[in-house]
Amino acid sequence: QIVKPLNDTMRGELASIASEVIFKSNSSTELHEYSSNDLNGTLSYLTKIYQQLYIDQNFNLEIALTGSKRNTIASAAISAAFKISHCWYVKPAKWDTKTFSKGTGKKSYFQITL
Repeated sequence: QIVKPLNDTMRGELASIASEVIFKSNSSTELHEYSSNDLNGTLSYLTKIYQQLYIDQNFNLEIALTGSKRNTIASAAISAAFKISHCWYVKPAKWDTKTFSKGTGKKSYFQITL
């Protein structure tokens, strides 16, 4: 299962390219697209996948992410609420702030309860 952000930013374009490479090289992969700002959608999707894989089919579930801070929040919340085998964070070997990211965006705060 691959969740990628909507392709509306430079970061989204890069994530889209990476996810397409993985999708095309693995025949059993499913690709799903959510806005990085859609925390509820991402949480709902991860909950559905947990139900399908862990509860219904007795598979371990691991999460690997390179995504946005909000996707990280969703993954942390799911990991706190459910039995997730591993949660992996992949970071780039080199970060070029001149071409990839500039400054910070508008701040937002979330209260997540179980």
